[in-house]
Amino acid sequence: MLAAVGYGYSTLIKGPAKGVNEITNRTSSETDIFQAANILVSSARETQSAEGDCDGDGNTEPLPTRDPAGAPAPAGGGLIPTGTPARMTDSWGTTFGYCVWDHGPVTVSDNNAGCGGAAARRLEGDDIRTEYSLAVLSAGPDRKFQLSCADYVSPSVDQIVRPAGSDDIYVAFTYAEAFDAKGVAGGGLGDVDDSECTVDNIGLLRYQMEVVQVCLDDGAGGVEWKELGAESDAVPGFNPTTGATLNTAYTTSNTVSFTGFFGTRTATVDNGGTIILNGTPVGASAQVKVGDTVALRGTSANAYQETRTFTLSVSSLKRPWTLTTLQKTAPQMSMAPTVPGQHLRMMVDGVSGMTDGSSVTFTISQAASPTSQDRAVIGTPSIAPATNFYVSNNTCQILPQPNKLTLGGSCQITVTSRASATNPANTPYTAILTVPVTGELNGAPANQSSSLAVDALFPVVLSNGTNVNLSALPDFTAVPTNFSPTTRWAQVRPKRVIIPTGVTIGSNNPANPAMQSGTGWGGTLYVTVDAGGSIQGAGGLAGTTGAGGQGSTAFLASAPSIQFTNSGTIYGGGGGGGKGGTGGAGYGTIAIGPVYDATRWWCQCQPGAIAYFNWEGTYISVPDFSATSTSSMGCTYHRGSWAGETSTPDGTSNYFYITRSCAGSTTGGTGGSGGRGRGYDGANATGTVGATGGPYAGNGGTGGTGASWGNTGATGAPGQAGNNGAGAVGSAGGAAGYAIQNFGNVALTGSGTLLGM
Repeated sequence: MLAAVGYGYSTLIKGPAKGVNEITNRTSSETDIFQAANILVSSARETQSAEGDCDGDGNTEPLPTRDPAGAPAPAGGGLIPTGTPARMTDSWGTTFGYCVWDHGPVTVSDNNAGCGGAAARRLEGDDIRTEYSLAVLSAGPDRKFQLSCADYVSPSVDQIVRPAGSDDIYVAFTYAEAFDAKGVAGGGLGDVDDSECTVDNIGLLRYQMEVVQVCLDDGAGGVEWKELGAESDAVPGFNPTTGATLNTAYTTSNTVSFTGFFGTRTATVDNGGTIILNGTPVGASAQVKVGDTVALRGTSANAYQETRTFTLSVSSLKRPWTLTTLQKTAPQMSMAPTVPGQHLRMMVDGVSGMTDGSSVTFTISQAASPTSQDRAVIGTPSIAPATNFYVSNNTCQILPQPNKLTLGGSCQITVTSRASATNPANTPYTAILTVPVTGELNGAPANQSSSLAVDALFPVVLSNGTNVNLSALPDFTAVPTNFSPTTRWAQVRPKRVIIPTGVTIGSNNPANPAMQSGTGWGGTLYVTVDAGGSIQGAGGLAGTTGAGGQGSTAFLASAPSIQFTNSGTIYGGGGGGGKGGTGGAGYGTIAIGPVYDATRWWCQCQPGAIAYFNWEGTYISVPDFSATSTSSMGCTYHRGSWAGETSTPDGTSNYFYITRSCAGSTTGGTGGSGGRGRGYDGANATGTVGATGGPYAGNGGTGGTGASWGNTGATGAPGQAGNNGAGAVGSAGGAAGYAIQNFGNVALTGSGTLLGM
């Protein structure tokens, strides 16, 4: 059956043990292995340069093994290389293993770069012809390889090692059996009809179309004739030629050369093509051999974008060359606006949910140019991400012929911005608008695109705070990307501020409003106080030296064009209470004492001693030590009860308590301070009681009580009259703070409460 390959199956079976090793009697797998080994021998002899001698040492090298990449394979070997017609799997479905040795004067260890060296996965051989050069292995029924392959060391050391109990099968050829045998090129083989290739005749050989062919399993349950060894080839193949001028003769830009066969074969080309053999045109057929170069010449079609195919045939080898005429050039498109401008400065302002903002219209145009330009087809525009933009109008869909422009034509696509949340970070949203464009005939894309940016400014929802200036809020003072140098505050667009339920904006200083609008905004300023929200001024200062202080403003409308909706409470601070009046003056005799102090007040009045009164260092003589009083400088000094005695060099001295009585005026009591007004910074307070006046004088009046929200503080009470004058009136209370100051700048709606001026 395989008599033309090597010495034939029967010859190898009868050869020495080193020739072919039959490990089991599994005839089917043995036949498959033997067939694969023979094909690999033929492939090695026919496909490598210099007829298989890749390192130039006069010896043919077997095809290298294929890296198993983790698949089962014998140790030291690999798998059968792809690209040959050899059967790849055994009767149990396991891929055949494959081992090869590089014999000859130059081997793997000699760094034979022409054969790929160690990277080619060949084992080390020697300059010898009687040792194994090639082996095909089956893993046997257990589908596990126990056999292993090793470098050649000496005739006494096995190249294929079998452990005890292994069920593996293998066929191995020595170098002499594989590459010194003759008759591979079809000698003795005659024509065999196609019908002879049947399942029963797998392995049958024939000589057909100038090549040796073998009947093989096609892997799909059938059989087919396959060229033996590595098939003949024409490399690198013809490159397609495109863009050809209409009705013009063209030669391929590259040539092909032939490999994989011996002798001369007939080459033909169809469809009116011409073979150019080794640079010379020879017509529709030629005799070619390995090493010849062939190019093809053909005439292009007479219409745009039409392909003609010219096929070169050599035996069973076929290589097509396609020649395609000029395509229509891609449409020349433009889209405006395309520079930073309106499309990057859209603005949207949301109150809740999805709210539309400003729009921009893009014009898509096709240039007027020669007839070779294709007609533009406009696809469905897309926006990514599309959350904050949508196409609100598209005239490209309603052209006389929808989606298709004529040369010099145009259409418009309008994009509208929109907000997609109720309380974002108030940063610009960005996206890319893409308009798909292709030619009607030329499929090359000519897409148009533009950047989009919309500054979404949502209501600024305040939290609890004090002394808020709306013009200084970060959301309003920001300069959004691509909007420089204009801040949002200056942009002509609505500005919205919300004081939600549970939030209070207050002032802790009666000199400052709780909230003020600021100035210089563009558009309309909207301020909303929700039910349960509040703006509260500070309370007026208490009158400590005079009138009470005014309560502070809740909201200061610094400029016009404010839309104010109040469903909550807006309270001006209460005025502070006024100071109480001073009490009236008094007049009369005032006695001080009795007092005694050894250094300040005392009377030394006793027999046998000098008598005098000491009143804070002033000594007043007593004419008679028995006198109980004496007068001096309008005042009378009186001796009281005995206070004690002390020893002196002159003897014992006795001391007495003394009293002084003088006639004169006294002052009234100071008025009490007023109470603070009610405000965000605290509750209102009552005034304090005035001070007590001197003898015969009146007491000070009580200070006025601070007012509650939005009211004037109370006036301080007058001082009481003394016996020498009337008491003074109290000071006025402070004025109420404004609920909304500069009310004329505000358009007020809502049913909330306002307390104050």
